[in-house]
Amino acid sequence: MTIPSLVASFDVNAIIASESLPSARPRLLYFYFCAIAILYYDHLLTFPAEVAYIWRRPKSRSAYWFFLNRYLNFFSTLPVTVFNFVRFDHAVCTKYAFFRQVLLVVQVVVVDLILSLRVYALYGLDRRILYMFACATVIGMGITGWAISAQHNPRDLEDYSVPGCFLPLSVSSGTDLAAVWEALLAYDLLIFGTILFRTSQFWLRHRGSLSSPALMTLMQRDGALYFIAMTLANLSNIITFYLGGSFTKGGLSTFATTISVTMTSRLMLNLHALADRGLYSEAAFHSRVSDRADETLDTIFPSYSAAGPAIELRRTEASAPLNM
Repeated sequence: MTIPSLVASFDVNAIIASESLPSARPRLLYFYFCAIAILYYDHLLTFPAEVAYIWRRPKSRSAYWFFLNRYLNFFSTLPVTVFNFVRFDHAVCTKYAFFRQVLLVVQVVVVDLILSLRVYALYGLDRRILYMFACATVIGMGITGWAISAQHNPRDLEDYSVPGCFLPLSVSSGTDLAAVWEALLAYDLLIFGTILFRTSQFWLRHRGSLSSPALMTLMQRDGALYFIAMTLANLSNIITFYLGGSFTKGGLSTFATTISVTMTSRLMLNLHALADRGLYSEAAFHSRVSDRADETLDTIFPSYSAAGPAIELRRTEASAPLNM
């Protein structure tokens, strides 16, 4: 069988029509609990670093961004869990579904704003980067507003005996909501491209010097490696909108959001481990000095402008950053 014939035989509408709530609910709960297990387990793993690098240091704008990203998702999962196990009527579930969509988008937007600020700092506060992201944000918000407002009231639940608010989505509604996540994915790819370009540029500029870090170290520090996990999770969720059944469309939304929040929190902790400015440090990398008995890390902040690079040296006392 050829690939085109195989694709042609894959009847998405038949899959959507055949899916029932009792059969879909176990999968949806599995996706959900997999996501929150990652969220809370990683929170436990990184909480000592959070106390050391965030709570015990003077608070900065970067610290407040960290709190917003980390704890918005942390606490918003609590009411969502309730709605997954308690029976509600159709009117309440419809309002919850709208609220849940908006909340997920807000969480991802917070992540993207944080990463945009990271790129802005990497490029030496170049306003052209800021304007580029502002234009992309306006376009993305327009797509999001259109997609959410275009949603039709979901059809009534077919089985009220099944607890939880799990509303079905039609093919058209799934396609509309997929556009929201596709816009977010496009924005993520824009950020990833700018980070990767800047990281490569910095590595090539300092390659061969005694303090030159490894390229993979730079990519982890600047967030490029974290983007791979975030992008794969987002892409998986987008696929569910097109190929999933009526109840499993967007079933990985919580998972994709959790991965984005978790990776961003780890990135910010890494940055705060290297510099007090955290998110706003322009290009911090560390190297262990072999002839020193202590654990001091040398942190360098290069600031690039139109006139050329200006290197500012700063030393911070910090432990080694987190590993993925």
